[in-house]
Amino acid sequence: MKTLYVFTFIIAAFYAGIVSAATYNSRDVRTHGDWSSLELYLGDESFFRAINTVSYSDATISLDYSIGKCDSPLMVTRINMKEIYSKSESFIKVFSSELRVDRMAIHKGSAWTNTERGDSGLYINYYFSDMDSILKDMRAGRVARIKISGDDIDDVYLEFSMSGSMAAINRAAALCRAASRGPASYFEDAGSAI
Repeated sequence: MKTLYVFTFIIAAFYAGIVSAATYNSRDVRTHGDWSSLELYLGDESFFRAINTVSYSDATISLDYSIGKCDSPLMVTRINMKEIYSKSESFIKVFSSELRVDRMAIHKGSAWTNTERGDSGLYINYYFSDMDSILKDMRAGRVARIKISGDDIDDVYLEFSMSGSMAAINRAAALCRAASRGPASYFEDAGSAI
């Protein structure tokens, strides 16, 4: 089981690096309270995002839904570090993370950071084994609190409003599912043949 966890962590880290490595165009942006939902695309590549850009002036939290993987969104916090990075770095450090919405269950996981050349963001990528429970809590709660800790850092705490999160998360997931349906999906049911 530990091997599976490490493998999943590495795959998620690789994917998160890909998502943050390019500047994407956006379309179909909708605001839902303190959250928004939208499609991000670059050429034929696209994914769908639910994002809170309101809780901090220099930080966001987002859930990214990739076509074909709509049940496994990636959770990322981006903190503006003011200075543009000259090189990309992944796996700068791995930390422990905890997420708690209101007084609901505390979800334990891990977090790792990366930077991208030409970008001023420090990306904190999260891995939690039970994203379904976290998404349920986020949809129902008022405030999500994140704790990041490690051996050589002081604990870092972040708070994000969940106002509008249900609508944004549901819409980003629905857009992902709709985009994931290809022509083959029309032949999966046992409909009547002529």
